[in-house]
Amino acid sequence: MTVAGIAALVLGSAPSAFADGEVTWRHKTSDDCLFYRVNVTGKPYDVGIDWCAAANVWYEQHNSDDDSWLMHPGGNRDYCLAAYSNDDVYVEPCTPNNDWQRWYERWTGSYWKLQHKQTGRYLDSNDSSVYLGPGGWNNDNKYQLWY
Repeated sequence: MTVAGIAALVLGSAPSAFADGEVTWRHKTSDDCLFYRVNVTGKPYDVGIDWCAAANVWYEQHNSDDDSWLMHPGGNRDYCLAAYSNDDVYVEPCTPNNDWQRWYERWTGSYWKLQHKQTGRYLDSNDSSVYLGPGGWNNDNKYQLWY
């Protein structure tokens, strides 16, 4: 078998990230979902982790130029999941070409890790709040695993 053939077998055995569309992210340790909060005017502004309900659906939009994703709360494409260097994760109005609003979906072999494009840090949770944390895509930090 050729090297290209072996590579195709290995790559073909890993699940692919989702295509553009709706997704619900469940946290490995709690089995709760990544959700977004809305303010009194109905606009999303923050994220957390809680039991799975309607506010747990995200719309993901793939960028084929760099294989990153925008994560929109529900069907609202005007807002994006974002994080900055203070490790706080929240929802804000989307802005074009904003790497602070882009995420990579890294497959570990069993679960996904969501890596923030700009900081290189990972979506993390202590089963009550959501933030960015250090670590590699293949480390054993169970609090950074999603499915």
